[in-house]
Amino acid sequence: MLSTKAKHNPTLETVLADREAKAEKIKSLATKYNAPVVGIRVNIPGPEKKTPWAFKLYRAAVTAVEKMLDEKGIVYFSIEMKAHYEFLTLVVVRKEAPILKQYLVEIEETSEIGRVFDLDVYMADGIPLSREAGHERKCYLCDESAHACARSRAHSFEALEQYLISKASAL
Repeated sequence: MLSTKAKHNPTLETVLADREAKAEKIKSLATKYNAPVVGIRVNIPGPEKKTPWAFKLYRAAVTAVEKMLDEKGIVYFSIEMKAHYEFLTLVVVRKEAPILKQYLVEIEETSEIGRVFDLDVYMADGIPLSREAGHERKCYLCDESAHACARSRAHSFEALEQYLISKASAL
């Protein structure tokens, strides 16, 4: 079984600094290459995002995206960010952003563990493209909106964590 022990709980300052560095890097890459940038992360509840099981889920997300890009013959390059509080890869892609977003939503919605993936497409201004209406992110444990379940705390942290650990263990 994969360990659930947290290595550290990042401070608010660390989280904010990482988010700022991510935003700056995305804008820099999008501007330099005049191309959309994909952010690959995993949706992990709680303060500790860098566990062994979270890493397995993250690597599955990176693999799924790179496999799709390779299969479609899309030119790209990846940069693994050294964020302190989460696993993150940025991918510069030579494809129109709206089409790319459709491909990524398809991965999130059809992969067995796609609900765990957080695949965002950023434009040159650093603003992410939104999902189209009717493609809201679904909760891990039920088919309700993930945002609604999170807001109402419909499921315990422990139940969410156990679901994610079980998915990572199956990889």
